[in-house]
Amino acid sequence: MPRIPAILLTGAVLTLLAGLAAADICVVSGSDAPYLFPAEARDGQRASATLAPGAQVCVGEAPGHPGGLVAAFDGADQLEGCSRLVGPAGSDTLLIYADFDRCAWVSNSG
Repeated sequence: MPRIPAILLTGAVLTLLAGLAAADICVVSGSDAPYLFPAEARDGQRASATLAPGAQVCVGEAPGHPGGLVAAFDGADQLEGCSRLVGPAGSDTLLIYADFDRCAWVSNSG
């Protein structure tokens, strides 16, 4: 098998290799309507999608910087939404969306 020079292992390849050992920060839609859900690692990497009920979006957790932030917004043009901090390899599920951080999440709905 040919050896790949180390100089070529950059960008997307390193992200892929790091993702093999790293955990994910995920947000899941447990609501009845589609909302915009971003998931953000502590190093600033972010993934977002408008999710149907039961769907999820994840971003790779930053090595050495565990945890992150998950959120829900009524749409891409909205400034206010709901967010939750999550711990290492964390995820949360939105149950009910309400403006201005009054959402019900699995983590705060006892």
